[in-house]
Amino acid sequence: MTKWTMAYRELFVLTSLVILLPTLVGALCWREFVWFPLGLLVTHWLVLFFILCDHANAAQSPRILRLIFWLLPVTALIGGAVLALLRSGFDAYALIVTILYLSFGLMFLVIGNILPKVRQNNTIGIKIKWTLENEQNWNATHRFSGRLWVIGGILCMACALVAESAIAMVVFFVCVLALAILPMGYSYRYYRRQLASGSIAPSPVSRKGAAFVVLFIIALCAFTGWTLFSGSMNVNVDDNALTIETKQWKDLTIPYSEIDSLTYFDHDPSANSGDVRTNGFGNLRFSMGKFENDLFGSYTRYTHASCDAVIILEANDGIIVLNGADESATRAIYEQLLENVEQN
Repeated sequence: MTKWTMAYRELFVLTSLVILLPTLVGALCWREFVWFPLGLLVTHWLVLFFILCDHANAAQSPRILRLIFWLLPVTALIGGAVLALLRSGFDAYALIVTILYLSFGLMFLVIGNILPKVRQNNTIGIKIKWTLENEQNWNATHRFSGRLWVIGGILCMACALVAESAIAMVVFFVCVLALAILPMGYSYRYYRRQLASGSIAPSPVSRKGAAFVVLFIIALCAFTGWTLFSGSMNVNVDDNALTIETKQWKDLTIPYSEIDSLTYFDHDPSANSGDVRTNGFGNLRFSMGKFENDLFGSYTRYTHASCDAVIILEANDGIIVLNGADESATRAIYEQLLENVEQN
């Protein structure tokens, strides 16, 4: 172990203990909840191992290295707090998502400030073919990426203002995609400019490297698309009860004898009543879970974003707003419900 790596020995121990703190709390309180911080601890050790083994990082600013040491420990504390709130039954979806947007935004801001100051190396920064082969490309790409990550951080923090909306989710994932993809595009464009000016010799990308980049972009886009558009919801009007089955939220079963009234609306009357999701799931296709607004107060929603029509149902457990995939499906559900409720 070299002299410069020995200088970070105490920081290594301290940050590892901070990551283990949520594990200790979870084990003492619930005898579970240990996988998240333990996974981060292993990741933390691997990241620091590669950073400290790269002798080029001996020239990095100690301030930058200390900030990198603290990225995963802070993530562990925030993630641990969020998981603890969920585990304790804390019913405030908007607050939890707000914490996540603010945390990611702050992390992006910190990284954005670090990137322009990172010197060329093999472990920290935008490590692609053109930045690693040319110091000018490295510097230009990291200056661009620093500004980009700062803007991304501000946008993610702004998402916290409308944390429960689908727009915030879209903006967040678009930011993540942009932060991952645009620096690579900028580096390649800078390489092409250098090539055109004759300041560097051609450096073709290997097929393996190109395939890796393409697969990375495809995987990132696929994950974003899956997050924004995934989900399923089936509304079943059975002989004795209304059943709603979902994969993203709790299933719901209401016997017809517990239904007091139901009304069909061509347009959701609560659309402009200040809806806030307090717990549940939502993306560009579905909204489901516990909500609050000025019209109903606290209520339950199972709706498709593709349909304006809704059925408002009053039952023993409160108000439930639901619909089908389109207006005709919603109308059919309503007529079946009405017939079965009258019979019961």
